[in-house]
Amino acid sequence: MRRVLAVGLSVVTTLLAASCGIEFAEGVSQDRTDDPDAQGVGRRDGGADDGDSAQCDATKSPAEARCTLDEAYGLFVSDSLGTALGDGSRKRPFKTIQAGIDAAAKAKKHVYVCAELYHESITFSDGVSVFGSFECSPSQWSVGAARASVVLPNPDGALAKDITKATRISDFMIGAPNATSAEGSSFAMRILRSPGISLTNMRLEAGRGGAGTSGTEGSALEQRGLLDGTAAALGYECGSCDPTAVGSCSFTSCLLNRMTRTPGVSECHLPGNSSLSATLTGGSGGSGAAPAIFRTDCSTSPCEARPLVASADSGGGGT
Repeated sequence: MRRVLAVGLSVVTTLLAASCGIEFAEGVSQDRTDDPDAQGVGRRDGGADDGDSAQCDATKSPAEARCTLDEAYGLFVSDSLGTALGDGSRKRPFKTIQAGIDAAAKAKKHVYVCAELYHESITFSDGVSVFGSFECSPSQWSVGAARASVVLPNPDGALAKDITKATRISDFMIGAPNATSAEGSSFAMRILRSPGISLTNMRLEAGRGGAGTSGTEGSALEQRGLLDGTAAALGYECGSCDPTAVGSCSFTSCLLNRMTRTPGVSECHLPGNSSLSATLTGGSGGSGAAPAIFRTDCSTSPCEARPLVASADSGGGGT
């Protein structure tokens, strides 16, 4: 879904504009009169409040006071007319917006940008207002009805940081490309700790954010150990006479009883890993046979055990 963020308010917190990517046609200026707030602003005569330089209010834009459209108050930028050797005058403008901002920060002036298409990164400066609504030619500059368009080379966004003095950014369309890394972001403009900045007649479009990284696949567990329990074992519980012993002994009885049953245990491990991940305990072994009572006859040697119960069955193993 395409989303456009148009800003016309004073910004005192971080602005993060996020949407789909922006495309500006080469050589096509973006008319700013489609915004209600811009109606009546883009006048070719430079606006109201004309006067001589002694009465000129340097805080106003050329759209508000035509007298400020002069080298005494601002530096000029044009992609088509400017050169790397430009000095910021109307006849020899800078070629990039950033060059104009850097020079204006030292000269304490505004920056006047011809409404053309620019491909560059931008970092705004504290106290340097930048206006992008000008029609330009080698012989004349005037306030127009278009906005300068900026296509950023990376998704980091145009930056305004620590702007505490009154700084106006007006009449621009700024677009950023899609994020270049997984889980990355795309910003058209970032404004950090800048209570002094205000944006008017702006259109900001960021690219798509990066897709999230895929999660790791789960590991199948291996079953180890024996789930079934052991069967009951038989053993003797005797008094003073062991019926299997050789020798003379007095009459006694021995109880043939089942021994303790051992439950089965199933263990789950990660493949190739000996560490225990989970333990499931199987059922106990089955019950042994009913007890059998033996009588020992020690009149003969060796003693002979004779059962009083004819027979009994042993129990099966549990699961």
